[in-house]
Amino acid sequence: MNCGLCLKKCAFQSGYKTRKEFEPFYGYRARHKSEDGYMKSRSGGAFVALSDWILAHDGSVFGAGYDEKEKFYKVVHKKATTHEQRDEFRCSKYVQSDLCDVFPRIKEALEQGRKVLFSGTGCQVGALYSYLPKEYDNLYTIDIVCHGVPSPKMWKDFLKMREKELHGKAEVVQFRDKKILDGHRIMRQFR
Repeated sequence: MNCGLCLKKCAFQSGYKTRKEFEPFYGYRARHKSEDGYMKSRSGGAFVALSDWILAHDGSVFGAGYDEKEKFYKVVHKKATTHEQRDEFRCSKYVQSDLCDVFPRIKEALEQGRKVLFSGTGCQVGALYSYLPKEYDNLYTIDIVCHGVPSPKMWKDFLKMREKELHGKAEVVQFRDKKILDGHRIMRQFR
C-alpha cells in the first residue's frame, strides 16, 4: 500500500506502551481436548479451539497462510469465515508474514460488530492495537511467542535452493510436524 501508516503506528517507535505498563502479565498455555484437534495442530491446538468459538459466533479469524499465487514461497495474513478457510492457519509458519490489507479489514469487521480473532507475532499484535483508533470488546488476539523469523526473501531463497538440490518443486511444506519425532523439522515433499 505504501501509505506510510506502518511507520506512523510502528510498535517500536516512541509513544508505544511497553509491557511494563501493563500489570499484571499472565501467560496461558493450553491443549485441545480432542486428540484430532491436537494432532492436526503444531502446538497444543488452542488456536483451533478459540477460532472455533469465534466462527460459531459468526466472527472472522485472521491468521497466517500461504499466498495463493506464490504458494509456499510467501506467507500472508488472510481472513477466514469458515472452518475450512481457518484450517490453513493451523500450522506454524516460521517465516515473516505479509500483513497485506488485514488491518483495515479487521477494523471494518469490528465496526460492524463482528467478533474478530487475530493471531500473529507479538509485534504484529502490537501493531494492530496501535493501528486501531480505540479498544474493541469484540477483538480477541493470540500473541504467538516469537524467537525471530527469517525474512520472506531468505525463506524463498532457501526453498528454491532445496528444490534445485532435489530436482523438484515443493508440494508440501510443514513446520514442526508431530509425525517426526523431534517435532522441530521442516517437512517438505518435492515432486
